[in-house]
Amino acid sequence: MSVTIYAFIALLAFFSLTVVGSAAVERTRDTFARWRLAGASPAQVRRCLWAIVGLASLGGALPGSLMSLPVSAAAVPLFNRMAGESFPGGLGTFTPPAFRPSLLAWAGALLLGAATCLAGALIPAWRASRVEAVEALREPAPGERRGAWMRWLVGGLLVALAVVQSPGALRHRRLAGRARI
Repeated sequence: MSVTIYAFIALLAFFSLTVVGSAAVERTRDTFARWRLAGASPAQVRRCLWAIVGLASLGGALPGSLMSLPVSAAAVPLFNRMAGESFPGGLGTFTPPAFRPSLLAWAGALLLGAATCLAGALIPAWRASRVEAVEALREPAPGERRGAWMRWLVGGLLVALAVVQSPGALRHRRLAGRARI
C-alpha cells in the first residue's frame, strides 16, 4: 500500500508542478512579446523566462518542503499503524523505529520540486522565446487557448481515479468483500 501512496503522490505532484511551470511562462508571454518588439533576442527572453520560472519554483518548493517536515513526522507513524493493521496479527511484537525527517530527504524534495516545475516550463519557454514581436500588438481571439479541453478531461479523470483509489474506498471495498463470504 505504501508504494501505491508514494506513486500516487508523485503522479499528482508531477502534474501540478509542471502546470505551475507552464502557467508561469504563459502569464508572461505578452510581456516578452513586448520585449521582442523592443529588440530583445530569443536567447534573452529564454534566460529571463528561466529566471522567472526558477524563482517561482523555488518560491513554492521552499515553503512546501519545509511544511513537509512536521507533516511527515505525523503521517509516517500513522501510515505504519495503517500498514500494521493490514497484516494478519498486526505487527505482533515488532515496534517500528521512531521516524525522524532527514535533511537529505528535505533537500531532495526541494530540488525535485523545483526541477519538476522547470521541466514543465521547457516547451512553453521555447515557444514564448520564439513569439513574434507583433504578438504584443494584437488582441487574443476569444477561446484561443489551445488544449484547454484536454486539460479538463485529464484533470477530471485524475480526480475520478483519486476518489476511486482513496484509502476509504479501498477499505470499504475490502470490508464489503468480506461481508459477502
